[in-house]
Amino acid sequence: MWKRILLPVAMLSVFLAIQPKPAQAMVVSAVECTVVVFPCPAANIVAAGFRANGVGILGANRFTLLPFAFGNADVSFTGTLLGTDTPGGIYIWGGGVATNLLAANFYLDVQISQNYVSAPGIHPFSEFNIGNCTNNTLGTTSGVAATLGVNGAFLPVMGTAGPGFGGDCVVGGGPGPATGFTFGAGPFLRAVGGVTNLTALAQFYFDGAGGLGQSINLPWGEDFPDPAFGGLIPNPDNLSSFGVTDQAPEPATFGMMGGALCLAAFTLRKRKR
Repeated sequence: MWKRILLPVAMLSVFLAIQPKPAQAMVVSAVECTVVVFPCPAANIVAAGFRANGVGILGANRFTLLPFAFGNADVSFTGTLLGTDTPGGIYIWGGGVATNLLAANFYLDVQISQNYVSAPGIHPFSEFNIGNCTNNTLGTTSGVAATLGVNGAFLPVMGTAGPGFGGDCVVGGGPGPATGFTFGAGPFLRAVGGVTNLTALAQFYFDGAGGLGQSINLPWGEDFPDPAFGGLIPNPDNLSSFGVTDQAPEPATFGMMGGALCLAAFTLRKRKR
């Protein structure tokens, strides 16, 4: 019991120390890590990658969609990001599927971030973390911990990730259906100015006991007040009915790169001096 309580507290303390840098675009990053610490220490990074588009600040009545795909020999992670700025509020949504291709314990740390034009004042923000697990993931300690940050102030951590903490994919272990989990929290009041940053973090944990092909899919981020507003599946046709238009140019992609390769490059540069 204490372990299930201590993990979210420990993760939240780390999240609170993270101050998002000014975003140059909507960004999604994925880091394969060997430890539960978020952000992953450099010595524990197996591979990392990110994808971005050119929308530095999302304007009023605009939306941006960003599809992404990361992968190496250990893990694949694919999905779509959605940021919207409407008269009713600003929203960030990340939907993706992470699949374990390696029969070993490891973590996948994911972060999405976007800046928005916003109305100054005190506004409510809510968060959600909803997941489904494949059959070989059920009954293991695999799971996902997630949270949302508003200008660097993170809301409570939802879910658990890591051995010894129960896991969200344990049948009957979460508040959701037996095949997955459903978490939500809020609303929480936050003061914002003319530009607001939303950053959503998710940490997947795959239990090696589940073997190859374990998969967890989830949407997470800031909840929508109206299910028709894209719902859990971003749909530009639904968004246009709310009077918002697309602001996103073509995205730039950077695939997963091994930490060992980055270290080798650093060593080579050092030798040339």
